[in-house]
Amino acid sequence: MTIKRFIYGLVLAVLSALLSCANVVMPSGGKKDSTAPEIKEIDPPRLSTNIQPDKITFTFDEFFSVTKPLKNILISPPLEPFPVLSIKGKKMILKLGSGLIEDKTYIFTLNNLVKDINEGVKLENFQYVFSTGNKIDSCIIAGKVVSGPTLEPLKNIWVGLYSLEKKDSFTSQKPLYLTKTDASGSFIMKYIKKGTYCLYALDDKNQNIYYDLPNENIGLYNDVINFDSSDQVNLSPIILFNDYGSKNLKTHSSSSTHILISGWFEFDSNKYIFNDNLISRTLNDSVIFFNTNLNDSIYDVKFSNGLIDTSFQIAFNNDKEHHIVRVLSDEFNLLNDSTILFQFSGPVKKFNGNVFIKYDSLTICVDSLINISSHFIGKLNYMLRPGISYSIVFGDSAFTDIFDNYSTSSTLSIGFSNNSDLGKLILNYDKTLVEGTELILLYTKNKLVNSARLSKIKESISFNKLLPDSYDLFLIEDIDNNGSWSPGIYSQRRQPENTFTLLKGINIRANWELEDSISLKRAYK
Repeated sequence: MTIKRFIYGLVLAVLSALLSCANVVMPSGGKKDSTAPEIKEIDPPRLSTNIQPDKITFTFDEFFSVTKPLKNILISPPLEPFPVLSIKGKKMILKLGSGLIEDKTYIFTLNNLVKDINEGVKLENFQYVFSTGNKIDSCIIAGKVVSGPTLEPLKNIWVGLYSLEKKDSFTSQKPLYLTKTDASGSFIMKYIKKGTYCLYALDDKNQNIYYDLPNENIGLYNDVINFDSSDQVNLSPIILFNDYGSKNLKTHSSSSTHILISGWFEFDSNKYIFNDNLISRTLNDSVIFFNTNLNDSIYDVKFSNGLIDTSFQIAFNNDKEHHIVRVLSDEFNLLNDSTILFQFSGPVKKFNGNVFIKYDSLTICVDSLINISSHFIGKLNYMLRPGISYSIVFGDSAFTDIFDNYSTSSTLSIGFSNNSDLGKLILNYDKTLVEGTELILLYTKNKLVNSARLSKIKESISFNKLLPDSYDLFLIEDIDNNGSWSPGIYSQRRQPENTFTLLKGINIRANWELEDSISLKRAYK
């Protein structure tokens, strides 16, 4: 009996030991952890006053990792030397050194610094605040960042506050105070010391908190910000724009006959003054100059478009490569149901024939219906029927350019809806309120559909042949009179042109005429 009890006890002891040494394995197939590490404790606590800590300890609820501390820890005001970061278990320790200044509120913004080990979920935009003085600075700035000209809210945009003395340091220094916009484009900046400041917004492509790339959109608040009358300042929306002044001329290709350059050329009202030997064609933000006199290769060009007024020199090289001329397949206009305007990639002087229209099972030669309106535009007069898809085939050598080169083949695909499938929008307004700069922009799905300028003589405008859809209507003050919304210029502290929302969610239906009124008083209010 005693031996049995001994063996039984020995078995239990062995089993107990084995179980205590077993690894704990999480069951597979469970829910993923979709939350960032949570801070359970901070030493010293947030919003502490009259302290000058040599270190800050953050205790998290789980194990974590950190990424790019120099980039993802933002300290206001800047602290030198930069804190040394270390990790011990679930604790993150920032060793501060001796650079703290007396009577200052310090804000540590941890943005995407700490992330979950398993799923990589990051802790976003967490702020830790303390003061070396006897109070926490309490001024607040609130506002919103939107895109121009549709005033759509923009999320994840940095908003930085600079001292007025360093208002031009946007490109070289980090801001004194920093925050980010939320999903609604709104931001709030807290714990600011009373003083005078300037404010910028930045879509920071390389995440270094500097404006240093040409593709980074920016916004600026022109007025000086102070807290003389209140501890909270609510700003009007800040419009983000691509800095027009940062654009430089760039040559992309050059030969003895043509040169392609990019720069400030995206507006329709571009004005050039140049030698009669040159012919120009604007393509979005670029322009091609064609040289009709191959004995000259260098020309001076004066340029103005309401934003930029300058002059530059272009130089054609000795490369004999010719510009390939063709009809552009995605550039055509239907003036009406019997007139089609199409565009050439280069300057054309002669039509040779070899053009056909195809629809259903028919192929029809239309050589007799083609004529050249200008160097870059041709016209086809042919009655098109709604609801039918047409192909206009331009065969090889259909045209000859000014350098006696033949065009290559191309095809236009054209079709348009029955009038009964389209709608019309009529907008009435008080002409006595028109100042002469008002331009109406019609958008759908954030895409510009049409525009119209308000007249001091007429009392309404119409947008015809609209596809059934939901449309938004905006008014801009077209100060430079270039027929479109103009962005700002940072170097001149020039804001984008003012934009106002007139109507949103205008439902256009097929075979329907919608009439509405727009209030210019409400727009300017």
